[in-house]
Amino acid sequence: MPEYLKIGINTVLRIDTQSPFSKEDQQALSLSAMLSWSNGWVLNTLDYIPGKVHNRRRESMKTSWGINDRDSALEVLNWLSTEGHRSTWNETLVNFFEPSEFISNYANNLLYSEIALKDLGIIDTWEDVCKIDIDAWDWGRLVFLARYCYLDDYITEDEF
Repeated sequence: MPEYLKIGINTVLRIDTQSPFSKEDQQALSLSAMLSWSNGWVLNTLDYIPGKVHNRRRESMKTSWGINDRDSALEVLNWLSTEGHRSTWNETLVNFFEPSEFISNYANNLLYSEIALKDLGIIDTWEDVCKIDIDAWDWGRLVFLARYCYLDDYITEDEF
């Protein structure tokens, strides 16, 4: 059973003190810590909190990423590892002030991330967020989606 650590006033991090993974593997999983934490997942294993999570996870993969089988999973994971959002980041910045649904969603994600990072004591100001390389955005999503894909049997643990 995972041990739950409380950080600050309202932040609960789910950490499994008996994780079967090496320290290095746990560090690799930590790339997805922000997304894992915000979804209530255990941070240092491939486990998740059971219940309605499975259906929500499948729906999220389908609607947000177009992943509904092994082929689409491999395509998206490959895109994140080779191109990702970083391939269009400069264009996104140029168009940031032009209203669109994409930019609106992007801004909301950034705001949510800023609040969570401040709550965790990782950053102090918005300027700290601006110093974070966009590569981290893609790598965090790559590891998180790989966890999703592994749990839904779209990829094997060796591929993960």
